[in-house]
Formats: sequence, C-alpha cells, structure tokens
Amino acid sequence: MVLDILGYDRRWTPIHNLDPRVKLLAFVLVFIQTILYSELYILISLLLFQLTMGLFSKLSHKWLSIVMLAAIFTVIILITNLILGRGFPHIITFALRLYIFMIGSAWIFATTNPDEIGQGLEKCGFSPRVGFVVSYAMNFIPVLRKEVTTIIEAQESRGLQIRETNVGNRLKNSILLATPLSIILFKRSFEISEAMATRAFGLCRRRTYLYPLKLNAGDLAVLSCLLVLSLINIVYWRIGNFDTFLLP
Repeated sequence: MVLDILGYDRRWTPIHNLDPRVKLLAFVLVFIQTILYSELYILISLLLFQLTMGLFSKLSHKWLSIVMLAAIFTVIILITNLILGRGFPHIITFALRLYIFMIGSAWIFATTNPDEIGQGLEKCGFSPRVGFVVSYAMNFIPVLRKEVTTIIEAQESRGLQIRETNVGNRLKNSILLATPLSIILFKRSFEISEAMATRAFGLCRRRTYLYPLKLNAGDLAVLSCLLVLSLINIVYWRIGNFDTFLLP
C-alpha cells in the first residue's frame, strides 16, 4: 500500500537530527535551482544530491520504494506528455524537475518529526495555523493507513476481494472504499475542529512548546555551508556571467 511508505520514519541519523529549518532551507535552494535552470547535467546533479540525502538517512527498503514509486509516476507523466505531442527536451526537463521535487519532499517528510515541522514553520514566520495544518496532515497519514486497513478487512470479511490480482477488479472494488472512508474523514475533521475551537486555537499569536527548537553546532555548520555556497553562486553568476549555480 502506498500509505505504508509515507510518513515519518524515526531513526538516529545526522539527517534526522538536523533542525527542520535547515532541511527546509536546503529543499528551497534545490527547488529554486530546479525551476530556474533547464540544463540536463544540473538537474542530474540535483537529483543525485536528493538521492544521497535519502541514502544518508538510512531509510533502506522504504527509501527504495519511495524512489521507485516516484519514478513510476514520473514515467506516466512523461508518456502522457509524449502522447500529447510535447517537445522531447521540454518533457525530459519537466519530468526531472517533478522527480527531484518528489524525492526531496519524501526524504524531508520521512526524516522530520511532524510536530517539529509545524514548529519550524512557525519560527520561520508562518502563521500557527499553517504549521498546524502541515503537522496534522503528516500525523494523519498513519491514522489514515489504519482506517483504510480496517475498512479493507471489513469489506473482505463480507466477501469483497479487494486484494485481487486482476487490476481491473481491484480498481472497481476499491471504489467501494471511498464512501466509508469519506464518512470517517469528515467525521474526524469535525471532531478535530471542535476540539481546537474549545481550546481557543489561534487566539494567541505566539505559541509555546514543551521542547522548543534550538540550533546546535551541527545545524549552524550546515546552515553556514548553505549560505556560503549560495553567496558563491550569486557572485559567480553576477561577476563571471555563469549560467548555472553550484549545488548547495
């Protein structure tokens, strides 16, 4: 199931221990370079950077599943654009950009605690509501996986074979999951909304945390490297009239 490879994977690695603000900054820098430049060797370098970050995170089989799933989705987009008659160089560039974005998002969400992401966004100047929405969406993945599993088991106990090998029958039977799952999701969303309203969420602009985020020496070192490389990129581009940026 796709939901089994999504969500936070708790481990003890240097990537997991990085401050979420540092990881978000690295993702933003890579994303900006991915959008600005279309040179193939730059995009491949950015892709290798994202894959390396995932390998250093020691996500093992889960990382391989994420890479394969993103690759399949990218190939589908690539074939669709070819059928529509788009230019091949443009399609390759678009597909690589999409793949880099998906891989980057995957290793960040897999190595960062959802509560820390919400707190990090708030400390970066975003509204507490934005941080809560992102944090709740990530925390909801395991809950959604559990609900889907429960519905599948209940339907199979009634004779519905959702896990059939026939793809057509599986897609047809999976439609029957939509109604109970939608009811459960709406019900849970109303419960969360009422719970947050009774606690006056959003009334205070500044929230306090039991474990506030603090930048340690390792975070400052990585942050300094990112800023220095970004400065070098700007200087090389402005003075040397380079068309490319260095990999952050």
